[in-house]
Formats: sequence, structure tokens, C-alpha cells
Amino acid sequence: LAVTSSAIYDNYTGTDSTDHGSGGEGGGIANRGAFTLTNSTVSRNLAQENGGGGIFSSIALVIDSSTIASNTAEID
Repeated sequence: LAVTSSAIYDNYTGTDSTDHGSGGEGGGIANRGAFTLTNSTVSRNLAQENGGGGIFSSIALVIDSSTIASNTAEID
């Protein structure tokens, strides 16, 4: 997957159905395959369980000329 010239913001994963989602990783992006982020912004995302407020990746990824800021991961 390649994301170019994009903004990924104000997304979230919750801990259960009452928290706006089913829980999980990566409030903005959850990656388990080849991934490249270019000239993009990932900001103000929230992961309420398992980490990766802006980006969760189980393998290496490529980030080029991008901004990753103001993301939050809440792990109990």
C-alpha cells in the first residue's frame, strides 16, 4: 500500500462497541504489509487499546517527507 499527499486525522479505535469501535491497533493506520507514506500527515489519531496512536506497524515501513504528530495511544 502507498499513501501519497494525504492527511489521515481524527480517527480512533475503541476498547469495545461503546467506545466507538471494536478496539485494536493504529488509530490512524494499522499496517501488516508493505507500506509507504509520502508527503502526508498523520495527526490527532487515538488508539485506546494495543497501541499505535498514529501508526501501528508489525513490520518495517517507509516514511518519506511526512509529518506524524499529536497522536495518542492509551494502553491499560
